[in-house]
Amino acid sequence: MGAASGKIGGGSKGGKKFSGLDVKRVYFGNWLRDLSQVCDIAGFKAMTPESLVICIMTMGFLSFGYATREFQVTRERLSVYLLTEHIDNPKGYAEGEDPRKYDPRLRPPVDEARELRIDERNGMKMYIASEDQGFDTSTACIRRVFRQCIELGRQARQEGNEEKEFESFRLLGTGLHTLEDFSAHSKSY
Repeated sequence: MGAASGKIGGGSKGGKKFSGLDVKRVYFGNWLRDLSQVCDIAGFKAMTPESLVICIMTMGFLSFGYATREFQVTRERLSVYLLTEHIDNPKGYAEGEDPRKYDPRLRPPVDEARELRIDERNGMKMYIASEDQGFDTSTACIRRVFRQCIELGRQARQEGNEEKEFESFRLLGTGLHTLEDFSAHSKSY
C-alpha cells in the first residue's frame, strides 16, 4: 500500500488518525489563506510579488519549522487575496480600480448592484452563496477547493504519491479556512 493509504478512512478498519505532521500540513493551507491577504493592491503597490513571497516564506519557516517540500511557500500556493476565501464583503473593494492590473488572479471590479443584494432564496447576500449569478461566490470557492482536495487525495492513495497527499492536506486547510470564516461572519449577515 502506498504512502497515502489509510490516512483518511482507508487501508485499515476505521482508517488512521492524522499524525502531528499531517495536522501541520492541513494548518499550513489554512495559514496561507490568512497570509495571502498581503497579496492585494496595497501589498503589490508596496513590494514586488517576489518580495512578498520571501517575507511569507520566512514567516512560514518560523511558524512551522520547515520551508521546503510541502511547507514551501510559492507564489502559486500563496496565491492572492480572494474575497471569496474569507467571505469578505466586496463593497468598496478596489474603489473603482481594476485589481487585475496588479495580478490577473485578483477578482474583477465589484458589481455592487448585483453582488450585494440579498438572495431571497437563501437569505444571504449574493456574493456568499448565489452560484448561478455569473460571479464567484464563497460557496463555489469551498466546493471547488474540496473537490480538488478529494481528487488529489484519491490520486495520492491510488498512486502512493506522497506529494499529492501533502497537497491534498494543504487544500483541506484552504477549504476549512473558508468554512471557519463562514461561521465567524454568519451572525453579521
